[in-house]
Amino acid sequence: RFLLRHSPERVDLVVSDPAAFSFVRDRLPREDLGALLDPRVNVVIDDPRRYLARSRGTWDLVLLLGPDPVTLGRARLLTEESFRAVAARLAPRGALVVPLRTASAALTGATAALGGSVFGALRAAFPVVRATPGPDTLLVAGLEGAAVTLDPAVVTKRFRDRRIAAEAFAPELIPLLLEPANVKRIEAALDAASRRVAPAHDDR
Repeated sequence: RFLLRHSPERVDLVVSDPAAFSFVRDRLPREDLGALLDPRVNVVIDDPRRYLARSRGTWDLVLLLGPDPVTLGRARLLTEESFRAVAARLAPRGALVVPLRTASAALTGATAALGGSVFGALRAAFPVVRATPGPDTLLVAGLEGAAVTLDPAVVTKRFRDRRIAAEAFAPELIPLLLEPANVKRIEAALDAASRRVAPAHDDR
């Protein structure tokens, strides 16, 4: 329902587990169920990678939402091959967003290995990759810098220009969430981690 506030032409929701989706759908709050029934929302029951491979259209935004890749099924969506498939279907000014939990102060141990492998896979598939400060980091990738900017002033202006009604969020928070020094710190940590591990691949 929050995506619909940005007035998209279409939202494709790709669901790989129809039984789980049905279970959740029947228990959604009225507002979320109403969003699913919006005529702009297209629910697709399919494997996300198979859906991308068969598609011929492009998207302005691709969100790979879900938990960290701690299972083989989840991990196969966060590999270089998967990211290249997304890049092939992304509009020139589009963006891919991948949530990834990172340590709040520093990337160490298994967290660094995971973050580094995903960050490296993204950089192999996209010319521009950015990261928001953790612990709930968003990795943002695209084909050009303007599309994936984390400049607080630019992001704040875009949010205000859209006149989005957001009960639980104020644009005044954006400079705090995207504080340039913190962005630089997390990106440097991910870059360093990516140099110590191989990028995530389908077979690794």
